[in-house]
Amino acid sequence: MSGRDVFPSSAPAGQTVVARLGQAIQQAKAAGFDVRLEPLGDGQAGWCQVGRKRILFLDASETASEQLRQLQQLMTEYHAAESGFRAAA
Repeated sequence: MSGRDVFPSSAPAGQTVVARLGQAIQQAKAAGFDVRLEPLGDGQAGWCQVGRKRILFLDASETASEQLRQLQQLMTEYHAAESGFRAAA
């Protein structure tokens, strides 16, 4: 499954960016991520894995639209990396 399948970029009619961001965060949590909104300053949004715990960091100082874009991009990257790990195993 690609990140686009999990986090579509097209909005259902009448759904706000904030609602789509909320749904995307819930989907990331359902996929096993602890989602954290932190002011990242000069840092970038990203994800890491510590042991079995996966943590996704979004920049709290950005707009909801940018946070949604960050989340979609990170989940796409995660799914690509996960597919690569499975292929290598």
